[in-house]
Amino acid sequence: MKKLLLWGWNNILFLSTLVLLMFIPLYPKLPLLDVQNTWVYIRAEDFLVIFVLALWLFLFFKKKVTIKTPLTLSIMIYWLIGALATIHGVLLIFPQTSNVFPNVAFLSFLRHVEYQAYFL
Repeated sequence: MKKLLLWGWNNILFLSTLVLLMFIPLYPKLPLLDVQNTWVYIRAEDFLVIFVLALWLFLFFKKKVTIKTPLTLSIMIYWLIGALATIHGVLLIFPQTSNVFPNVAFLSFLRHVEYQAYFL
C-alpha cells in the first residue's frame, strides 16, 4: 500500500492529466454558477482545472516540475498582451461605452488562460 501511495504522489501530474482527460469530455456541460449580465456560466470542469493548475504551481514552486517547453515563452507573451488589453479596455474604453461589463472581459481572459495552461 505504501508503494502505491508513493507511486501516486510521484506521478500526481500524470494521474491528474488522466482525470482531466476523462472528466472534461464525459461530464455534461452543466452550469454551476451564473455570471450576471452575460450568457457565461462557470462549470464544474473549471474548478477541476483550477485545482490541477494550483497543484502544478505548488509542484513548480517546490521545483518538482519545470516550464522548459517550446511554447512557454509565446504563451506567456500572449497572456501578458491579453492582460494589458483587458486592463486597457476596462479602464479606458469600457467607462465610455454603454452596456459593457468588465466582468465579461475578465472572465474571457481567464478562459483563454485556462485553455492554454494545458500546454505548459
